[in-house]
Amino acid sequence: MALIFLLFSFQALASDPCENTGERFTFGEEPLASKLYEAAKNTELGAWEDGEFWQERFYYLGSVVAGSQELYVTYIDTSWGASSCRGTWRLIFFTKGFKQYAQYYAIAKPRVIGNSLDFSKGEREKTTIDISKGLPDFMNDGNDYFPIRKKQP
Repeated sequence: MALIFLLFSFQALASDPCENTGERFTFGEEPLASKLYEAAKNTELGAWEDGEFWQERFYYLGSVVAGSQELYVTYIDTSWGASSCRGTWRLIFFTKGFKQYAQYYAIAKPRVIGNSLDFSKGEREKTTIDISKGLPDFMNDGNDYFPIRKKQP
């Protein structure tokens, strides 16, 4: 009986997932990853405001040349909503000047291999996208197609 009481007591004291605690995590080569995350915090549809999410994971995935543009490839995975524990995902490209160039919303996280994005975890198909000629208007992550949201010409 005491064990059951302890289990219920522990459960009551543990924090609930997806409460708006605003935990932030950065992954990737430093200090570049942190600089890019700061840039994401200052862009429209980039990082979330403090206190409006549970956890936000920012990934610096690498750099690519897309057309004539050298770009940093980043990914943000945000968990939010105390009652629903939802997720928001964004693949964001930044210029070497830390300005947002483009983004794809709700897409899976790729691996950067050379000038290609590898979506090897797609449920329906495995997709590798060569972006050396530029970013496509629609990107297939192996599950669905996602439109580009360009920020700079």
